[in-house]
Amino acid sequence: MIIVDIVTPDHLVVSVGAYICLLPGVCGVLGVLEKHEPMVIALMAGEVVLHSSDGGHMAAQGEYTKKWRIDGGIARTDGNICAISVLECEEIC
Repeated sequence: MIIVDIVTPDHLVVSVGAYICLLPGVCGVLGVLEKHEPMVIALMAGEVVLHSSDGGHMAAQGEYTKKWRIDGGIARTDGNICAISVLECEEIC
């Protein structure tokens, strides 16, 4: 499980645990899992997608997929943390 924080200049949008975080990197979609190497990623406008499990056949109840539309920004990963800084963000599901 990783902890994903999405922040704008005004406030913390969300801080939630996820199995995987998919980011709209400028070089393509990047997936962040547990124990990810430290990185700084330039983000383009697109969707940040969080999945609460690996989607296996035996997935537990309460599983979710959440999405936010962002206008670009920067993400930093370090171990089990993914911090995403954006100017604007809107939850879409």
